[in-house]
Amino acid sequence: MINLGYNERRLIEMLRGRGGMSRSELAREMDVSAPTLTRLTSNLLEAGLIAEANVTRSGNGRGKPSTAMEINADGLFTVGVYFNPDDIRVCVADLNGQIRAEIREDLDEHSFEKIMSIAAPAARQVVKDAGIDKSRVLGCGVSFPGHFSRNPGHVLQIAQFASWHDVDVDRDLQQFFDYPVHHENDGKAVILSELYYGAGRNLSNFAMIWLTYGIGGGVVVQRHLYRGTHRNAGEFGGSFPSRIPGLRARTYAIICLRRESTSDG
Repeated sequence: MINLGYNERRLIEMLRGRGGMSRSELAREMDVSAPTLTRLTSNLLEAGLIAEANVTRSGNGRGKPSTAMEINADGLFTVGVYFNPDDIRVCVADLNGQIRAEIREDLDEHSFEKIMSIAAPAARQVVKDAGIDKSRVLGCGVSFPGHFSRNPGHVLQIAQFASWHDVDVDRDLQQFFDYPVHHENDGKAVILSELYYGAGRNLSNFAMIWLTYGIGGGVVVQRHLYRGTHRNAGEFGGSFPSRIPGLRARTYAIICLRRESTSDG
């Protein structure tokens, strides 16, 4: 497990959103001193999470060349498992969110045992196919349709997964994977991907509507996923009772939220 401090996380977040930046740019944007920035970048370089990009110069070509810092895509990897009534998809992605290997299989049975019998070997296979060092895999994320109950480990599934009523996602998923397992429902997983790698990379506040086997969604406030008391914030609900033709194509919309300032505060 890699434990990062607050400013180290800020630095990675800035590089993820803006791309390569010089040390002087990072120090100015983060409002830290040059020695502090040097310490931060040294720690992240040693951990393999960032890398030095090609040397760049200012427009007039004068002065000492500056080296841009950027995310090291090979620094860490994550395994992702997503399934719905139609299919299951398992992939491994790098630190820039690029998928390195993926396996997809149609589902004709929705029992916990059947889905895990596909997901567990597929998670090992994608890591092997991508030629990744297992020690650089940070964890495994699992997502599927359904709302959380008052019990954090229990998910209220859609009708097709009704047989999962006794499954505790915090307890029962871990035994099938070689890495720490983290679970979010499908809507929250999608908005997190947009926050880090998609349309939300440079947005502070936004909401998302996710149309799949129901109307789901999520809300990001000050670049943090807002889950609410029972982790269902931003969910509209209303699961579809049965399979709908053509629903294999997921649809979602990003809504940017702005707080308007007024003269009277």
